[in-house]
Amino acid sequence: MSTDGQGGPPPGGNSTAAPPPFALPEFFPISARSAYLAQVHIGLTSTLLLLGTLAFCVRIYQRIRPVWKMGADDYFIIVGFVSAL
Repeated sequence: MSTDGQGGPPPGGNSTAAPPPFALPEFFPISARSAYLAQVHIGLTSTLLLLGTLAFCVRIYQRIRPVWKMGADDYFIIVGFVSAL
């Protein structure tokens, strides 16, 4: 029974709520090196994704302008690029 009138648990009482599903177990330490490697991975992946997206957009733009020259290979590239994203 709540004593605060708000419907919450009583003050000082233990809550039986489960931890959020995304919480890491306490026995999984994250070292400074693994945090650094994660940052490097995100930086390199973002840079390569930007370069790949730029190359994709330039190729499709060149096939569309000034005359529509899209072939089957271009459509497969579009499907592959969308699938990769």
